[in-house]
Amino acid sequence: MTRNTLAVAFTAILAACSTTPMTTKPPSEAVAQLAPTGKLRAVINTGNPVLAKTGSAGGEPGGVSVDLARELAKRLGVPLETSVVNTAALSVEALKSKRVDVGFIAIDPVRAADMDFTAAYVLIEGASWCRRARRSAATRRSTAAACASAWVPAAPTIFSSRAN
Repeated sequence: MTRNTLAVAFTAILAACSTTPMTTKPPSEAVAQLAPTGKLRAVINTGNPVLAKTGSAGGEPGGVSVDLARELAKRLGVPLETSVVNTAALSVEALKSKRVDVGFIAIDPVRAADMDFTAAYVLIEGASWCRRARRSAATRRSTAAACASAWVPAAPTIFSSRAN
């Protein structure tokens, strides 16, 4: 199965999570590609609380990434095994090393060499700030312009991925 076919299959399964319940079994080839060990191994990054949070008192993590992983495993008909990390870099490392099958990370053209990405499942808007100049209005304007030109968002959309 090619990388593009795999990405399309994964996207279709995730998209189905937000629509009507799946009544047909996924192709065995898709199950073999997404859960080659017979279970879906998903990395969950709790470093971004918009996507996932650590469970209280050492409990199971929760959040949109966890919900998507659970639903994907359910639709594939396999058990879910989560690996919880606290940074995106550790998620990428787990995917690249093939310790996990799927993860939920921001798209990055450099990462695309090693993994496939689906369509976005959440949009995170971020902002930055610069210290305001306290002198004249002209100085404040030039400081604001410099600040704006220095901060250009690289990838505001978060995607899910699967290592090759």
